[in-house]
Amino acid sequence: MNPMNTEAMRTLRHELRTPINHIVGYSELMLDEARETRADVVAEQAGQIRTQGRALADLLELALSAEHNVHAGGLGQVRPRLRSAIETALMTCEPKPGILNNRSYLEDLGRIKQALIRLSRLVDTL
Repeated sequence: MNPMNTEAMRTLRHELRTPINHIVGYSELMLDEARETRADVVAEQAGQIRTQGRALADLLELALSAEHNVHAGGLGQVRPRLRSAIETALMTCEPKPGILNNRSYLEDLGRIKQALIRLSRLVDTL
């Protein structure tokens, strides 16, 4: 692989990992706060989002791995699974009824949604 391709791959990995790190990080913040306040509904939702974020990270690693790229078509083969996982995570980010007055909760969900939308746009451009 030539140096230009190596640098391009590093940049691509960084660009794709950044929103996933935001998704996982904000979901962990939500989970910690929910556990402290004993908000079981929020804790369950945050746990689901965190799990989905980690699954996205795993799919991304699969798509970008050199071995997978050579033997299985790389990102083209995994892109539909990434899109589906992003859509599922977006649906999970819908605010739960009865918690709409919690500003921190709504802000965290908004940040996670923004990261998912950014990731979706990046996946679509590849």
